[in-house]
Amino acid sequence: MNKGTLRSYLKLFIEEITFDYLSTSMGSFMKAENKLEGASNFKACKARIDLILAKNDLLVIVKGKVTEPLDTKGKMKYEKDDITTMRIIVDSTKDDLTPYVSSLES
Repeated sequence: MNKGTLRSYLKLFIEEITFDYLSTSMGSFMKAENKLEGASNFKACKARIDLILAKNDLLVIVKGKVTEPLDTKGKMKYEKDDITTMRIIVDSTKDDLTPYVSSLES
């Protein structure tokens, strides 16, 4: 597979993920068959979650590259982004893993 073809596939994949994320404001962010089940699909699921977070400018929160602002407006945006990030992560796991993931900080 050449680089152009790979880029085309990645672009379509990212667009599909973005569509899934944006089209479901209160629904699921990831298809059930792609959700984290455990160690067997961890790497693939992590890659999908990272792409969703990166596309929505939220990956920096998970990577710890953003510090909580001191001003009120910045703090409100930070908290909203943190909640959205956690929602994407929790919604990307199977229900039986949710209690373990939801208790972690994003």
